[in-house]
Amino acid sequence: MNEHDEAVFSESRSVRRGRLAGMGIAYAMGTFNDNFFKQAALFLAAIAQLEWLQGIAAALFALPFVLFSAWGGWLADAFPKKLVIVRAKYLELGAMILGAFALCATGFIPHWWGMAAVVFLMGLQSTFFSPALNGAIPENFPAREVPGVNALFKLVTTATILSGFALAGVVLELPAPAFVLPLLPDGHLAFGRVAIGFFAVLVSVIGILAAHAIHASPERERTKAAFPWLGPLDSLRHALECRTSDSSLYLVLMGEAFFYCISSFVLLCLPNLGVRLGFSLTVTSLLSVALTVGICAGSALAGRHEAGVWRRFMLPAGAGMAIGLIAAACAPLVPSALRLPWLLAAFGFAGACGGLYLIPLVSVIQIRPSAGTKGKVLGISNFASFVGILLSGLVFAPLGFLHPALLLAGAGLAIFAFLAWAGRRLHALPEKSLADTRGCLLGVFLRLCVGLRYRVTTRGLESIAAPGKEAILFLPNHPALVDPIIVYSQLAGIRPRPLADANQMGGVLGGLAAGIIHAVRIPSLRTDGAKARNALKAGMTAILDALRTGDSVLLYPSGRIYRAQQESIGGNSGTAAILRGLPGVRVVLVRTTGLWGSSFSYAATGKPPSLVRELLRGIGTVFANLFFFTPRRAVTVEFIEPADIPRDGDKRTLNPWLEAFYREAERPAMAVLRFFWQSPPAPPIS
Repeated sequence: MNEHDEAVFSESRSVRRGRLAGMGIAYAMGTFNDNFFKQAALFLAAIAQLEWLQGIAAALFALPFVLFSAWGGWLADAFPKKLVIVRAKYLELGAMILGAFALCATGFIPHWWGMAAVVFLMGLQSTFFSPALNGAIPENFPAREVPGVNALFKLVTTATILSGFALAGVVLELPAPAFVLPLLPDGHLAFGRVAIGFFAVLVSVIGILAAHAIHASPERERTKAAFPWLGPLDSLRHALECRTSDSSLYLVLMGEAFFYCISSFVLLCLPNLGVRLGFSLTVTSLLSVALTVGICAGSALAGRHEAGVWRRFMLPAGAGMAIGLIAAACAPLVPSALRLPWLLAAFGFAGACGGLYLIPLVSVIQIRPSAGTKGKVLGISNFASFVGILLSGLVFAPLGFLHPALLLAGAGLAIFAFLAWAGRRLHALPEKSLADTRGCLLGVFLRLCVGLRYRVTTRGLESIAAPGKEAILFLPNHPALVDPIIVYSQLAGIRPRPLADANQMGGVLGGLAAGIIHAVRIPSLRTDGAKARNALKAGMTAILDALRTGDSVLLYPSGRIYRAQQESIGGNSGTAAILRGLPGVRVVLVRTTGLWGSSFSYAATGKPPSLVRELLRGIGTVFANLFFFTPRRAVTVEFIEPADIPRDGDKRTLNPWLEAFYREAERPAMAVLRFFWQSPPAPPIS
């Protein structure tokens, strides 16, 4: 624990909660106002059929981030962050007062260009506010709490952002009380426009009060860098520096920027989509509500994980966003009575995937930079994200006349194109762990199948670096015939070549499975006798050759499943021979517990189990339980890369060491029910 964490931990929980509340309210009020006022302007432009103004408004909001993000990042690193936060909130209040006049006193301030100026000022205040507040999070909370705080902030602010979009249409359509009619300005939705202006000013005042209540951050290292007078050119230079110095952070920044580009484009499409489909403004706002609920759900799920999961979540979550948008684009083909529920489901799904995609990226951006460069990196983040938003507005401006369904389909295809680019970079990252390789289709399919009967918990994958050009020798214990399937489902992304018993992997199904996983089938000395020695020697040679050429290998040191409750390797010499031949090979031990007692183990009947027979029996069990109600066996799989494994090639030293490791977590035989309707007293062994 560093000095900063010790100081923060010494504070009472109530002090940290008060700081969290002040920062959260100030943040949420600003993001709400940004989007509440902007969406009201977009609705009014859609009603007036000024689609070009919708794109211009989005571009004006993004423009300050493009021009001044380097300045905002420098200020956050050079001055106390609370001071920057409070000054930015006063700028927001001034913008909202100007906005109220633009909406209501159209004879005094040009209506459309006045609102456009307010949108620009809101973007300007966010340019300075965002890096200061986001940079204050790791200064005010212990390092281990930062991902959770960040996820909570993003959850709340995402909800307020989309709530701003959702409430804008509702407030605009509020009926006017009779006593205020003489006071209203001329024009359509007069009371709604007044209500928008008043409400925005009120929210801004609440944000200022919350900003003043924020505790001053502890004194931290201040930047000694020169002021970035060149603005966007300096931001671009900083981004290019990041590309060469930290490829992971660069990919995270680009992934975040692309998300905001696409999400901004989609939100520009929603008002036009509602108008084209004949929805009222209130009903159209429900589409944003669906996105809100989806993003909140996805954010809550993402907040349970460490920031490092972004490498696993990026591709599948991005694909989910694309599928949701393409489904929404199909709404005109759906019967009119079903269009609204169809769109709510599609946008809800896209939003949930968006939350899973975004939250880990934002957490990395806050945690990864050093104390004196957080503002700079957050400035790069704002610059890149709002270049994307600016591009979305500029693209939408000339295309706004097209049917929004076509634009949503195009957005979905653009996501797939980006993921193809990101996927290549993702797989080349140097710090990728074994956990980051679990996204392959075969692994996902196997885990889904295994999950129907087993509740598998894995440990240690995140702490083991994935193999690059070097190979890994995986050494699992072997309590039952099914554990190779469970272990391989976690490692399928790196395609380790397993050693397989030729008798167990015989027949059509066994041969097909061996071909898919590129197994090396070797005969058993216990069953085939001395005539198998030459084939066994050839199999071991093949394993050594595979390791030398960079193929990882899955080798069971015992060569057979448990005959008793504990692993017994005995006098087997295969593992020792491999370590003698390749003393520098990486070794990862795999320890599976919870399977002793299953129908795939000797404990079930005391007789050798049959893999094919038990697999077919298990499939019947799952069908009989209607898939989702099957009782599941708890299984734990641990992955450990030991530094002290004996490598002298002596089986008399190595085998007892491995046996002691595997036996540390042995459990007695456990019976699990086969069917959900059975009672616990006398369940059959599963």
